[in-house]
Amino acid sequence: MREFWDVKSVEETLGVLRRFKPVGTDVVRLPDALGRVLAVDVSSAEDIPAFDRSMVDGYAVRAEDAAGASESSPVELRVAGEVFMAQTADFALGTGEAAEVPTGGMVPEGADAVVMVEYTDIPRDGYVAVSKAVVPGERVLKRGKDIACGEVILENGTLLAPRHLGMLAAVGVVELTVYRTVRVAVISTGDELVPPDETPPLGKVRDINTTVLHAALLEDGAEPMIMGLVPDDETALRDAVASALDRSDFVLVSAGSSVGTRDITLDIIESFDDSEVFVHGVKMRPGKPTILARVANKPVMGLPGHPASVTVCYSVIVRPLLRRLAGHSDSELVRYIDRHKGVVTAELDRNVASLIGREDRLRVSLALEDGLLVASPIYGPSGAISTVGKADGWIVIDANTEGYMKGQPVEVELI
Repeated sequence: MREFWDVKSVEETLGVLRRFKPVGTDVVRLPDALGRVLAVDVSSAEDIPAFDRSMVDGYAVRAEDAAGASESSPVELRVAGEVFMAQTADFALGTGEAAEVPTGGMVPEGADAVVMVEYTDIPRDGYVAVSKAVVPGERVLKRGKDIACGEVILENGTLLAPRHLGMLAAVGVVELTVYRTVRVAVISTGDELVPPDETPPLGKVRDINTTVLHAALLEDGAEPMIMGLVPDDETALRDAVASALDRSDFVLVSAGSSVGTRDITLDIIESFDDSEVFVHGVKMRPGKPTILARVANKPVMGLPGHPASVTVCYSVIVRPLLRRLAGHSDSELVRYIDRHKGVVTAELDRNVASLIGREDRLRVSLALEDGLLVASPIYGPSGAISTVGKADGWIVIDANTEGYMKGQPVEVELI
């Protein structure tokens, strides 16, 4: 049996991801841009708002005219006119004058503040009494204060959320250049596998990893391409990988990545011209039998065959690589991972041990006991899907740590 070679830590493996570049771009209409990633900076071609706008219902005034106004000593101003919604203010205020304005209405020239209607009264026809002093700029959204003409409002690499689409609509951007959806080919290998809709004969098992990877890729905004089940045969696997490389941006091969006599994924990858293996073996458990390579400019990953290992490898390595191919900026990537994995703090209900030099991810279940969040380790072989199905998350035991003690607070990364 050969040995793993070029084994790297999780941190080193994630560093390798910088070798890969985002895929190509598309132009999409604004309603179709949700969840896509910007491929260019977007600047505003206009000021927002395009005019000084009242933020409340009230009266536009010159702040100096309302100086000293109070409930006991209101200031009377002559009403020079009324500004209606969606209409321009075709008059200017002079000294001692005010104008009635609605929320969102244009503030007339000469006014520099708005008094809320709650602090006004009508003492006599054509006049308003102001019972609260204001300062210049109060209750007024100045032209260009929200978004200035020429301002970069969204940067290349931004994952577009509803709030971003609102900004784009505000400045009239209706077409966007975004990174293309990443096409990911999924190949599951093994003579022992049958599809989930078949009853496996004795000695065979249903394929789990295709379903897990398909769902995870969809959840992360990718386009999964299921290449089917492939036996442990070099010709069949090479043909499948070649087809996947022709049709996709990223190839995932499940199983066959270890060092046994039937583990042929590494040999298949190396058989292609212009191929390079960066990682064969990652210092984590589960998930050590992981391959990270390229063929031409496309990443190819060999994943372990056990479902629990695949789940961990996807979260730790595949997802960050997928985000890089999709064009996410580094800061957006960090926010995306934090938002999706979620982290809670819990106390361990027993001691857990680990080996120095290896980063462990121990699956745990969570429970509330007397108001305290408690994490219980779930032990079992990585081939057991129940160890994932029963888990609420996992804790990371650092490679330089021998373990944790019962009652110790730990961070649980939610699945």
